[in-house]
Amino acid sequence: MSQPEAMSCAEAEPLLPLVADGALDPDSDPALFAHLAACPACQRVVALLDLVGLFRLVVHFVVRSER
Repeated sequence: MSQPEAMSCAEAEPLLPLVADGALDPDSDPALFAHLAACPACQRVVALLDLVGLFRLVVHFVVRSER
């Protein structure tokens, strides 16, 4: 099996929200996940996007429960 073609941060960045949302997985984009495995900067972005998503979810339920 061949190695996925190397991906830069600039190429990965627009796809990171899809990773955080679970819309992409290693089978769907091996080059992206190979880049993520080796890039602490992109790993941090995905982690922050995960936190933002969690925060939005919590706010949604808090606002909903106050109605």
